[in-house]
Amino acid sequence: SNGLIAPNFVKTADHMLRASKLSKEIAKHNSKTLLSFNDVGQITFEVEKFSQLFGDTQFRILSGIISWFSGKFYKPRFSQLENMHNKILNGKLTGATLGGTVFKKENDKITVTRELASIEKNYLVKEEKFIWDNRWLITLKPKIQGKLYVKPYGLLYLDDHRFFITSEFDKTALATIPAIITNKGVKFVPLSNLDYDVDIKLLNKDAEFYKFF
Repeated sequence: SNGLIAPNFVKTADHMLRASKLSKEIAKHNSKTLLSFNDVGQITFEVEKFSQLFGDTQFRILSGIISWFSGKFYKPRFSQLENMHNKILNGKLTGATLGGTVFKKENDKITVTRELASIEKNYLVKEEKFIWDNRWLITLKPKIQGKLYVKPYGLLYLDDHRFFITSEFDKTALATIPAIITNKGVKFVPLSNLDYDVDIKLLNKDAEFYKFF
């Protein structure tokens, strides 16, 4: 009988692996029609559409979102996630923070943003090209002189706001975008009227977002 256990175990393991891969692909496929991103990195989805998906898919999408915001892989099942998942489906979710990610319900939609308190407050720039807060690729043009820092927009002092952002964005989402600063003041904020030798890109394309699924 021991001779039968090994092949059966291998078969079962192989079947589980294929099932897991299939579950991931289903979650990816469904999230492409469910989730929408905006320019400040906020994710939105409709509760009704979410509730129509398979349970396993719902968990994979939620953990994938948290993993993308936090830069750490979260398994599709853990107690806090299950608790929040239940609240979403039961209509009892008003707001929740999980893994440095803030979930809020507004009307029939869930909005998801980065938690401001989880972002490094003053990041000293050491390279011309780097990823800030897991989701923003920042590329500085060569020959920029002096010390530069990256700070979340929401932590800038009010007297530093000598610029404007034209689009209407959720304030909590806007607070988490990167601002390039020196000791003398603000040099650049994405979506603003400021001009500077820097390129800032949100890493939300398939290869960057779905690596956590």
